[in-house]
Amino acid sequence: MSAQGGYRFLSYLRAKVKGFRASSMFMIEAELHDDRQVRTLYQLADVIVELKPDEGLIEVTQPGMPKRRGAYRVTEVGFIVVPEPID
Repeated sequence: MSAQGGYRFLSYLRAKVKGFRASSMFMIEAELHDDRQVRTLYQLADVIVELKPDEGLIEVTQPGMPKRRGAYRVTEVGFIVVPEPID
């Protein structure tokens, strides 16, 4: 599938999901795509959650809000996030 086809499909799917007043979550392996394609897909997102496993960090970006960061780890009982303090 082309990047343009992927964008159109996700745009359609996003509109359908929002029409049902539901939430959706899409995942992308950013390293497998060029930056332009990733930025284009990010335009569809209300919130972007980036996991950086090599650093054990999670970053949450929401338009109009400051970027939030924290540490995370996966355990047998779940996903644990320790946010950085808000200034």
